[in-house]
Amino acid sequence: MKLKRKDTNPQTSLSLRLIAGVYLLYIDYSLIKGYGTMKAGHELLNLISIIFFGITGVLIIVTSAISLIKLHNKKKSEDDSVNSESNLEKTQEEVKEDFKDSVDK
Repeated sequence: MKLKRKDTNPQTSLSLRLIAGVYLLYIDYSLIKGYGTMKAGHELLNLISIIFFGITGVLIIVTSAISLIKLHNKKKSEDDSVNSESNLEKTQEEVKEDFKDSVDK
């Protein structure tokens, strides 16, 4: 069964991207650690891979973290607005009840 994009949770997607970025940095660390034991012809390829995985991993982590923070702030502001609206509705209901009580007296 194929999931539609709107059915997926964006927080889960961003968290998986963060994990992928950390994994790329781990691969980068492993390449750096093994750099001295490489054969003579493979040093340039290894250096290019180190730079590529390092930059890509950092970019994925930074963009995912920024998106997660924005998503968190958006949900927080929506929750605050819902809470303030529900408080306003409660206040209006209390005013109506007070009005009915004063009319009944």
